[in-house]
Parts: sequence; C-alpha cells; structure tokens
Amino acid sequence: MYQIDVIKTTALAKKLGGLPIFHGGYLHALTVTADTLTLHLQLLSHNNPLLANDTRVLLKLKGLRRFSFASEPTREALMMIHDLDIRKEEDVLHLRLECTQGNLHEAVFASIELTDETND
Repeated sequence: MYQIDVIKTTALAKKLGGLPIFHGGYLHALTVTADTLTLHLQLLSHNNPLLANDTRVLLKLKGLRRFSFASEPTREALMMIHDLDIRKEEDVLHLRLECTQGNLHEAVFASIELTDETND
C-alpha cells in the first residue's frame, strides 16, 4: 500500500475524511505538461465506502523526473487498476501502478496532489 501521510494531506482525502481506495478503479487518460504528469482516474464507489457515487479524480505528480506507462485498453478505459503504491525514497516519491493484466507502470516525482475533477 501507499504511504498514508503522502496521500492523507491531499484535498480529496480531506474532503472524504479518509483515504480513497484505488483498487478496481480505472485510468482513463494521462496528460503531461512541463514537469507534471496527471492521471485521470475513476474511483469506484463499491470499493470506497466514503464515496456515494463513482468519482473521477485527478492524481497530479509534480516535479516529474521520469515515468513509464503503456496503454492496456479495456472496454472502459486505458487500464483497470489492480494496485497503486506510492512510497517516499530519499528525496523523491515513487508511484507504482499495477494493472489487472499484471503489468507495472512507474513514475518518479517530487510532490503529489489528489483532487476530484470538480476542483481542478
């Protein structure tokens, strides 16, 4: 699992009053601008007791150093999320996203923001 203090301080976690669950959610799009990688995700309400409905969120990885993602299309999105892990190692954050097909996608970055799409 991801390190709680990294996600706990984000706008979405504060709004929900707890941590979101990414398992079973979808990655719909990736956008890269300057040094930011934005993952457009959908969190499913049946996996997230804190959500009344399926919710689209933006996971912004700022101070991007490197990333490796490949499309693994499903009918619903680019990929279905099996596991999302964020760890702090030395002075950077590492994101590891595993899709349901078993492939790993990674990013190394400096800071993180997590908001629902209405707060963009």
